[in-house]
Amino acid sequence: MNRFCFILFFTNILNAQVNGVVLDSVSKEPIVYANVILKSEQIGVATNFKGAFLINNKNSLNSDTLMASYVGYKTQKKVINHTKKDSIYTFFLKEDLQLLNEVLIKSSKKLSKGTYKIKSKGKKLIGHNIKYNEEVIKLVNNDKNTSGKLLNVTFYFRNYESDYGQKLPVHYRLNFYYVDSISKKPKDLVLLESDIIIKPEDKNKKHPFEVDLKNYNIKFPKEGLYIGLQSINPSLTQPKAGAFYVITPMLLESYVKKASTYYRTLGGETFANMKGIKKNYYRDLIIDVELKYYEN
Repeated sequence: MNRFCFILFFTNILNAQVNGVVLDSVSKEPIVYANVILKSEQIGVATNFKGAFLINNKNSLNSDTLMASYVGYKTQKKVINHTKKDSIYTFFLKEDLQLLNEVLIKSSKKLSKGTYKIKSKGKKLIGHNIKYNEEVIKLVNNDKNTSGKLLNVTFYFRNYESDYGQKLPVHYRLNFYYVDSISKKPKDLVLLESDIIIKPEDKNKKHPFEVDLKNYNIKFPKEGLYIGLQSINPSLTQPKAGAFYVITPMLLESYVKKASTYYRTLGGETFANMKGIKKNYYRDLIIDVELKYYEN
């Protein structure tokens, strides 16, 4: 009997679900698309339009740390206990006024040298089936010997046309990362005044989605910039446990011989490069960028 109770107890821990809600501390309104991360497992999700979240935790200690964050707010942590059943964790995030003041980027007073476009060189386009709460970023190199400002960025999408698997909708959060001067890998997240969420249409053919960035004053350094998307579940519908699912519209990518595109799950500490099916090739996210360059 004791052995049975232990097995049942252990099974409950392994299959624990962590759920709750993220709210504004003043208005008590839900914070939509806030990131919630389970620290020990390095997994996370984004809140839905009700501010609610649900994390399926298959492998964890009895206690853990849960973190909630959103741009313009102070990150909040909670120590949680997986042995407690039916626990709902509520976060009341407070605005970080000091952080907001730091990221208010003033318009550059440098003289403009005009605009310049950087286009992806990949020709064969294929759909990239990323899952919810994954992030895909690409290094956009700066081939001009001067800094600039991002004007717009264009991603390419297409509908998932097969009947195989569960089809689910998706929104994306646009993220930017500075380039590490030594490793050339993604470094610090570029802080913005507000989140940039894109909602591409689910069309039956390849289509571009241009994001206007003129009002964000995002600098484009000489070292280049990592640009990418985090996939977000916009609905209350969850993927069926253990079943194959596809989020659509799908991001389009190509193949290249030099790695420049990386991915990680939300909560993961490091990015990994995306190896392609073809030997000695890497998967490459299709991104077009328009910039305004300045005099040195």
